[in-house]
Amino acid sequence: MASLLDLLLSKQDRMLYKQHADFSARNFSLFIGLNLVIYCVLTVIFADAMRVRTHVLFGVAMLVMQIVSVSLANFVGADMQKSPTKSIFWVVLFGVPITAWWLCYCYVLIQAGNLYYLQQYTTMANVAIFLGIAITGRFSRAFVAFIVVILAVVLPQFLRLPFDPNKTLATQLLLATCAELVFLRTLNSYIVAIFKAKSENIQLLDALQLKNVALEQSNISQSRYLSAASHDLRQPLHALALLTNDIQRKNDRPEIAVSLKKMELAIDSLSQSFNAMLNLSRLDAGGIKPKLKTFPIDAMFHRVAAEFSDVSQERGLTLKVHPSKFWVHSDQDMLYSILSNFVSNALRYTDTGGVLVGCRLAGESMVSISVYDTGLGVPPDKAKQIFQEYQRLEEATQRAKGGVGLGLAIAERTARLLNAKLSVKSSVGSGSAFGIMIRRAEATQSKEAALISPQDELKGKRVALLDDDPDVLESLGGLLQSWGMDVSFVLSAEMLQELAEEEGGFDFVVSDYHLGLESENGLDVIRAAIQAAPLKPPYCILLTGDTRTELAQEAVQAGAYLWHKPIRPTRLRAHLNGVVQQQNPL
Repeated sequence: MASLLDLLLSKQDRMLYKQHADFSARNFSLFIGLNLVIYCVLTVIFADAMRVRTHVLFGVAMLVMQIVSVSLANFVGADMQKSPTKSIFWVVLFGVPITAWWLCYCYVLIQAGNLYYLQQYTTMANVAIFLGIAITGRFSRAFVAFIVVILAVVLPQFLRLPFDPNKTLATQLLLATCAELVFLRTLNSYIVAIFKAKSENIQLLDALQLKNVALEQSNISQSRYLSAASHDLRQPLHALALLTNDIQRKNDRPEIAVSLKKMELAIDSLSQSFNAMLNLSRLDAGGIKPKLKTFPIDAMFHRVAAEFSDVSQERGLTLKVHPSKFWVHSDQDMLYSILSNFVSNALRYTDTGGVLVGCRLAGESMVSISVYDTGLGVPPDKAKQIFQEYQRLEEATQRAKGGVGLGLAIAERTARLLNAKLSVKSSVGSGSAFGIMIRRAEATQSKEAALISPQDELKGKRVALLDDDPDVLESLGGLLQSWGMDVSFVLSAEMLQELAEEEGGFDFVVSDYHLGLESENGLDVIRAAIQAAPLKPPYCILLTGDTRTELAQEAVQAGAYLWHKPIRPTRLRAHLNGVVQQQNPL
């Protein structure tokens, strides 16, 4: 069989044969079906050229080939995938009987001695030959063998006929048929090339889909691993941050205060790096969706003042936040994350002077929120580079400021989700101006109601705390108590409801997700707390080191604000004050 394959197919033909053989196998039933239809037409045309039993014999032979072809079609398609040698065997197995059938039919007509019948037959045979070309035309050796077999049988019989004027016409028609065969072979080579390209594209697409599935599974596994590792790392870091803050509040020795402050900055930097990597991965994975609403820009500005005023004072810088009367329609938390990143960078990279935050009109329908600083500045050729992940300026003084170079990359991706545009203007040694341009909106409340007092309003507010780590629970409770809040340590949803019934409802519920309980977690407690006070539900925060995307969706459905450990005390205090002030506007 291998020698037959070498004889009929050249080395180049072998490379293309598999795709063509697959195509032929899939369409063999169609080929033989067309042959059966042509036979019926021939029977009508040549009804008088041969006996009835001869017609019946040819019909039975054609029908048998049709049944065998259909019965073995599936087996042929599967067998061709295994070996080129087997595939050429099946092509020959089906092709030779069909060719032999047409040669026998031609021989019987020649014996009748009617040139008119031969002309009609030649025309019909062209159709069948075209089908043969579809099978063998692309392969030069098989094509030559196909033509030689036909001519070796038909031509001698044709030449034995007595001379007749119609014989010349029949000869011309035969030559025209041969010319058509050559033309069709050339045309077929292009068609097969198209089929080959299509087949290869389908294979590439299938391979790409398989790789995408594998990559998606790998990303899911990686996300689960990172989520588990993140939780295990965030929990002790959260405890360390709270303990450091607790020591700072209790310390009265200046020489220790300096070391504690450096420790706090180091923890804060590590916390920001954790959050930055988490946010970047979520943005790239499409796990963050904007929650649009209309709100005053002043609400964000007061949060900036509350969160960064202490930081600016500690660094000997001035922080000025100009009030704004404008409103925007956007995601407030996502927009604030961009703004706070700009302010944080401005304070980090400014040694003397200060930072100014303001807002102005930019055209008729846009506002531009800008953060100006008197810091080191950004070289013009680096202005675009700093918005790429893990990119920082190479100056030693700036590398010493810390950070991993993700903040502005996150800001750029977040701005794209908000349909906002970021801008940067800078002069080396003089300072920088980072801005975000966003569409303005009409105010939905009066100006007086929109303004929020920046003063601390947490004193006397009741808060329930839940965590499976006693040390974390004690440190966080001490932090909130230092702000004047009434703290209750709660172990379960049942205990929270009992305290609410005995001592009154809570203003806040801050719970970890993992509580060390078999039957409930932090979200169960939050749901119970909200259901227990439908008229005035507490503001609930799910404080966890679990970074799973589905947990964020569950928190939203439960009515909780998701906060990932570790926390920054100044940001938590500003957030809680903002909640109180929004609930009780002036």
